[in-house]
Amino acid sequence: MRHYLLPLLSSLLILSGFIAGATHIRAGEIIVKRTSNITLSFEITVIGYKDEDSSIDFGGAGTLRLGDDNVLTGPFNTQEELLDANTRKVWFTVNHTYSRPNAAGYLISYQ
Repeated sequence: MRHYLLPLLSSLLILSGFIAGATHIRAGEIIVKRTSNITLSFEITVIGYKDEDSSIDFGGAGTLRLGDDNVLTGPFNTQEELLDANTRKVWFTVNHTYSRPNAAGYLISYQ
């Protein structure tokens, strides 16, 4: 049993040097609203919910992929609202017009 003791202690010493951290973003959503009946114009709102004390700059250096090879990078013009003592809602909105319909749809993502 003694031969397991040294690797175990070594592992604990190595792991004790790391500080655990989290992004503190609780949830997110993307809302897409069509703004024209004639063109493929849309209003895209990206919303993040984060801890009030989080240092994460939501919308700062993020990347919004619009699904048609268009990519927008931050900083975005964000708005914020304190929902309760621990949660802050942060969001931004962009407008985009697609050049043509896509039968499979467009995958919009934010990272």
